[in-house]
Amino acid sequence: MRLNRRSIILFPFVSAVMGSVDRIVAGSVPDNSEGRLAHEEASPEWESPFSSNSPWKAMPVKPRLGDQPIPPDNNYPYINDNAYGVSVYRTVEGGGDVTVFGRNGAAGPSVSDEVTVRPVKLSNWPIAVTPPSGTDGHCEIYDEASALWHSFYGLSFNSSLGRWECYKYDVFEGDATGWGTPERPDGPRAAGTSAAGGLLRRWELNQPVLNHALALATHLNVPKSGPVYPATLQDYNGYSVYKGMFPIGTLFMLPPSFDAEGLAWNNARIIARTLKVHGARLVDTTQKTFAFVGETGSGWSNTNLGKTTQADRLQDLAKIRDALREVTSADEWLDGNGDPLSWKPFAEMNLLSMRGPWKEYPDNKEQLTATYDCIRRALICEDTAGLIQLRKIIYTQNPGAEPNPWFAWKGNPRWYLEPQPERMYSLTVTGEGTIEGAISIKEQDFSTTHFQSAFIKPGMRTELRWPASTRTVTEMFVRKPAGARASIRMELNAI
Repeated sequence: MRLNRRSIILFPFVSAVMGSVDRIVAGSVPDNSEGRLAHEEASPEWESPFSSNSPWKAMPVKPRLGDQPIPPDNNYPYINDNAYGVSVYRTVEGGGDVTVFGRNGAAGPSVSDEVTVRPVKLSNWPIAVTPPSGTDGHCEIYDEASALWHSFYGLSFNSSLGRWECYKYDVFEGDATGWGTPERPDGPRAAGTSAAGGLLRRWELNQPVLNHALALATHLNVPKSGPVYPATLQDYNGYSVYKGMFPIGTLFMLPPSFDAEGLAWNNARIIARTLKVHGARLVDTTQKTFAFVGETGSGWSNTNLGKTTQADRLQDLAKIRDALREVTSADEWLDGNGDPLSWKPFAEMNLLSMRGPWKEYPDNKEQLTATYDCIRRALICEDTAGLIQLRKIIYTQNPGAEPNPWFAWKGNPRWYLEPQPERMYSLTVTGEGTIEGAISIKEQDFSTTHFQSAFIKPGMRTELRWPASTRTVTEMFVRKPAGARASIRMELNAI
């Protein structure tokens, strides 16, 4: 675990491209008119988080599967929808403001995108929030007004101090993918994804097939070190404790021949059908369980029992575990709407972050006039009486010298993903107010300047060819004259 360290019914479409689920279309599933009605009355972003082009919604066409199974040892099949599930809430208008502090006396939770520790304030706090009782305490709160998912890890109410506390806080846009990016790699799951993604939700119970991949957590004998797309991270100590064959981020699916309708338990049949269409993503680790992650109190682990025994249900989940295989390739991919999907690789995303540390320039002193806003992903410069100039330095990674290169961005600031030598990039500046930014690329010993941009204002861009040298240092500069508050964001994107 990390401490150490629309419903859309796609049956005609699915039938056309994936013959393995024809029986779903044929009416071999329960009537779900009540479940669909409940969903149609709810916000799509709340019920089915993230965009149609998210890896959570993707569907491979004619996927090719590997031949290695998930080891059964220490992987007791389970549905985590109680102590180690995820509590999910919506903000409530008039719910009041709540400040979440850090646990064990910390000044605040770790706000990973800021690489800082501070209290977190959230307005319209939901009524009767009850985090899971397990140590992970995953809680996701969706704000309808801003369409943001607020992710709390280790959330707990400290009755002695009368306040909410947690270990870690992240925020995700509800209309984005729900996964990490080079700009913001971290999240509450080991994979760097939001804990709202891939959940077995309460409203989905009795849906014939779900419209997203499932979140999967396993024992340490399943993952191996080195996350793969769309995962940006893994457990911090994964490089030393992972003993398996499958990187964090791996997509598993059931083969077309798997008899989902032959399973005894209805909930297992729903899961199996989903695994034949969307699959499951390996996003975290557990202790001696193979677990699909559910919304706490959703009933996925203890409803629709019929005449099944506990042994029947265990056997069904074990059959699913034993038949899952890694997706190695596919003819093509479709998004959640059934349209062709082209994956956007990390190298094609924005590579810059506005998080600090920023220092006064040229004095290299600590600065107190600007703060990084992890929601706007911008640097906010306060009203000042004089000119302020700030600088941030980004170093290249040390290939082979770091066992955890995926976390290098958290220390002495380094790229999460470095720009590619001799590739063309655009530098774009956005923001509000009178403010401007620039970058400089030098040899790592500062002896040679390879590129120096002019200062550019919000709404402007410039192009550059990244230098051939692989040992460079990049300086980011921000300049704001005396006057009112202003904000700035710089992006570096491949052309």
